[in-house]
Amino acid sequence: MSSQAQKRKHKTLTIKEKSDILDRLNRNESSSSFASEYGIGLYTIYDIKKNHEKIKNFVSTTDCGPGKRHTLKKAEHPEVEEALYMWFLEERNRHASISGPKLAMKATMALWHTSADVEGEGNVCFLRTFLFT
Repeated sequence: MSSQAQKRKHKTLTIKEKSDILDRLNRNESSSSFASEYGIGLYTIYDIKKNHEKIKNFVSTTDCGPGKRHTLKKAEHPEVEEALYMWFLEERNRHASISGPKLAMKATMALWHTSADVEGEGNVCFLRTFLFT
């Protein structure tokens, strides 16, 4: 048998776990103690510290909290996502049934009606009008 150290399995932390790590770092807990607890390396802890502003901003601006998300990536078409989310909330308030195909159809139609050369506040207003009719 060789005396090589066993390689650690790849671990992707959720945004919530990263936020918890930042909170623990602020309480001056040892990085090495929770690095082994989460099964991550010390350089991962340093990367989380380096990105603390992005992580905290993301957590503070999400409506439902970080949930099970792993990345901070933004939507490719944020205006479509925002309008579709508002439509979803309105439909839910009306107790309307929302199926996956219905949601996908609305998203596809909204994206189709949104051209890349039409951007800005007018585009968002158009999407809201389109989805709520």
